[in-house]
Amino acid sequence: MRVFLQHIQLISVGLKRAMTKLVVSRLVMAFLVVFLLCTQVTLPAASRQPLALNQPVPLGAYPPQWGYQNPEPYYSAVLADYQARGYAPAENVWIDLPGTAYAQAEADLKTVANLDGISGPILVWEEGEGTGWVEWTVTVPKTGLYNLGIEYYPMTGKRASIQRDLQIDGRYPFIEARRLAFDRSWEDAHPVERDNQGNDIRPSQIEVPRWRFQIFEDAQAMYRAPYLFYLEAGMHTIRMGVIREPIAIARLSLFSPPAVPTYAEYRLANQQRGSQPTQGVMVVVEGENAEYKSTPTLTRNYSPNPAAYPPAEGNFRLNVFGGWRWRRASEWATWRFIVPEDGWYKIGVKRWHGDWSKMPAFRSIKIDGQVLFDEMRDVGFPYNWYWQLDTLSDPKMNEPYLFYLTAGEHVIEMRSVVGPAAETVRVVDGISRSLSELGRQVVLLTGSEPDPQMEWDMEKEFPDLAPRLWEMARQLDLEAARLTEIAGAKPTSADTLLEVAAQLRNMAKKPNTVPNRLLQMSETQSILGYWTLELQESEFEVDSILIASPEMKMPPGNAGMLAHWRLTLLNFLASFRKEYTVVGNVYDPNKPGEGVVLEVWMARGIEWGRIMKELIEETFTPQTGIRVNLHLVPPGSLSAGDMSVLLLAATAGKAPDVASAVNPNLPVEFAIRNALVPLSQFADYSQLATRFRPGALIPYT
Repeated sequence: MRVFLQHIQLISVGLKRAMTKLVVSRLVMAFLVVFLLCTQVTLPAASRQPLALNQPVPLGAYPPQWGYQNPEPYYSAVLADYQARGYAPAENVWIDLPGTAYAQAEADLKTVANLDGISGPILVWEEGEGTGWVEWTVTVPKTGLYNLGIEYYPMTGKRASIQRDLQIDGRYPFIEARRLAFDRSWEDAHPVERDNQGNDIRPSQIEVPRWRFQIFEDAQAMYRAPYLFYLEAGMHTIRMGVIREPIAIARLSLFSPPAVPTYAEYRLANQQRGSQPTQGVMVVVEGENAEYKSTPTLTRNYSPNPAAYPPAEGNFRLNVFGGWRWRRASEWATWRFIVPEDGWYKIGVKRWHGDWSKMPAFRSIKIDGQVLFDEMRDVGFPYNWYWQLDTLSDPKMNEPYLFYLTAGEHVIEMRSVVGPAAETVRVVDGISRSLSELGRQVVLLTGSEPDPQMEWDMEKEFPDLAPRLWEMARQLDLEAARLTEIAGAKPTSADTLLEVAAQLRNMAKKPNTVPNRLLQMSETQSILGYWTLELQESEFEVDSILIASPEMKMPPGNAGMLAHWRLTLLNFLASFRKEYTVVGNVYDPNKPGEGVVLEVWMARGIEWGRIMKELIEETFTPQTGIRVNLHLVPPGSLSAGDMSVLLLAATAGKAPDVASAVNPNLPVEFAIRNALVPLSQFADYSQLATRFRPGALIPYT
């Protein structure tokens, strides 16, 4: 009986505490309501904003009660507004403003008489503290749509692309104008060399500063054409602000958008001039011999596939271009070729594109700096795990495009673009922002950590919740269907959208569970954010570019079964002589003339090893005369523990001279057992320590 009474007493105490918490929570809620009403009453009428959670908000927009609005619209919305208002390009206008003819500026500027073959005066704009700006004034002769561009020269900086922002008449015309990118140009520092194991050594990249004219366009390659700016007749100001890197500007140009014909118009115009097809011409340009690249990471690559030329045949051959290195939007490369006669040619690309998304890779193609016809703005290369040779063709007519080329030298440029999937990226990005805003509205109602035992009536408290979730799911279904249409079959990337759509529909069917699924909503938003970034990337590997007469038969893209069997046999035979853990040149310390040879173990992958070996061969060995044998070991093998390979090697007397990329705990484990020699006892330690950041050596001192 006593125990029963004790339980009754405990229950009554618990009920009193629960009732006290409930009363306190009710009082707090009542106080908040009174505070909001009082605040609404005391605010001026013009600034009052009702806290209406159930008002519909467009996808991707922020509700006014949050006090935040997108500072500018996206260019896609601006472009749609141009079309709705019927704005047309201005015709026959080209205005050049010398870079030095600015109206006002607050920047680190200087003027030079000439620069790399261009006569001045030329404006040299240093990066400074990253806050400067330069403003020009231009008189527009007629109302209409215009392009803007600059002729620029990349000054020596930090090897990154040059970035500026753009304001017209004191404001950003759209949000993308907050970052304009101007690329540098890179090339191989020297021809490909081979180490003493018969493997190619990837040449380092050096910058090749050169004058370029660039029309202002999206740095993420999300739009098919350069930016259009609507300007009324009269005087306007054009201001560019520094973001990073120095630049020299010869001129700022405002001009009518150049007309780009369709393929049918391009073909007809050239036929009327009496152009004829060429006969018997086949020019092959090896992909790895790209002339200029937009980034130093866009370089030659290795493919073991027998379809690649020259074939690797068991060795490391830099026989293709791009691959994983050529995946980011807006990266470009150029190739130079010569055709023997005037006339029509077709162009083929021997390539590989087999990444996870199963979406086509899109590239814009220019010849001699021009997009010859509209279809070349975003050429799609379908997903295929095997090597293909794609002849650039009209997908509707299934006929190859023909290009009119004059005899002599030409340059072809390929630039990675997002292509038709850009619209999906914009829609999904808007849904991600809407999910974020929806989550904040739910938190405003329920708190950041709602009581899991609380029963909510969300249809009453938040009547707009379910309809908005239904709309988001519908939009995701439509975008998944769009990706399927673009790819020709359901791509892997569409599965993510369908999965998220199913989650949102489940929330819409059970809105009362949403307060307890805020974490899931946040994770869904993160998934969509990462998904949009990944969709904008597509790795693309080029083996060769073929320029041929229309009647010439293109060679097959993929190797046959016999070629694969032959490669398998060669790799098997090579396994008896090849040392797979050693990277690059291998030196024998017992051989006369080799000098000092260090044995270095590195717990990284093959790409890390090749980069480190290149640095050793290009800088360390020439400066010190010390040669290095670099061995790769599995990362986990250099960790602390009983089975540490380094510990076992030291016990056997076969430890390396240097172990790189080891587990951070390993030096401590050796030090506490007196198994290490303190570097601080050497006379030149203080000089050596200056090469590292001050905090890098604290754990080891």
